[in-house]
Amino acid sequence: METLPESVTRFVGSHPSISVDDGGVVAGTIVFNDESAVIDTLLYFEDAKQLLNSLKNKDITIKAVINTHWHADHNMGNQFFDQSKLISHDNCPSLMKTSGEKMIESAKKNIPGEAERLKDYKQVFPTKTFSDSLNLPIHDSNLVLYHMPGHTPDSIVAYLPELKILFAGDTVMDLPYIWHGDRNFLLDSLKKLHRMDIDLIIQGHGPICTKDKLLLDIHYLENIKKLAQEYINEEKPKEDFLKVPISECFNEYESSLPKPYEKGIHPSNLSKVFTETFSE
Repeated sequence: METLPESVTRFVGSHPSISVDDGGVVAGTIVFNDESAVIDTLLYFEDAKQLLNSLKNKDITIKAVINTHWHADHNMGNQFFDQSKLISHDNCPSLMKTSGEKMIESAKKNIPGEAERLKDYKQVFPTKTFSDSLNLPIHDSNLVLYHMPGHTPDSIVAYLPELKILFAGDTVMDLPYIWHGDRNFLLDSLKKLHRMDIDLIIQGHGPICTKDKLLLDIHYLENIKKLAQEYINEEKPKEDFLKVPISECFNEYESSLPKPYEKGIHPSNLSKVFTETFSE
């Protein structure tokens, strides 16, 4: 297990599809002296409050609260934080208002208990945004935000150059997920990250990893495109392609990936890539 320095905390919150033991949804804090930054605000309100109280109880000033992308499991706790501190990519607030609201309404209808849990929920949007990069001084250190699209158009990462640690949001997770994004953009982002001086990566879902994980993700995304082209060239039906297991796309992924990846995320990746390749 990779070890983080005392100034960096990884917080694993609950998720309806991915257990906490399997990585749940990941947020974190960065603390230098009496100043801090929060990376994502989680899905469940009790988790968000616990994250907030871990800083308030120590009289630590929160200088920035970063939303890595519009997906609700990473920002529903925004309502417990000072809105003036919320930071995201330029595209994030509008995506939260449109696609994010649809995702929340779908959850109310389809996930037991969500309608009751969310009856008083209010979306809170970032007030400070940027396009390419943003440097945030935290006491005497720097946190640098970079736009890394692919998982979603607005995805960003948070990099601590002095510690060589990256909070990746869902740009890096147990298995790449591109249903709301773009395979080519994610490939480009992963290759950029691999060229950076990074020792540890805190994934949006899954355990802490090293840069070696980026190569797995790159090969997976390259291989599903290659396989899609082969199926299309051989006039095999899309239905058969959607049954291709992760191991056939890239056998170096651990066989212990949580079921949501094999049963949900992987087939959705295959579907998107097949459709896009067929239309080229």
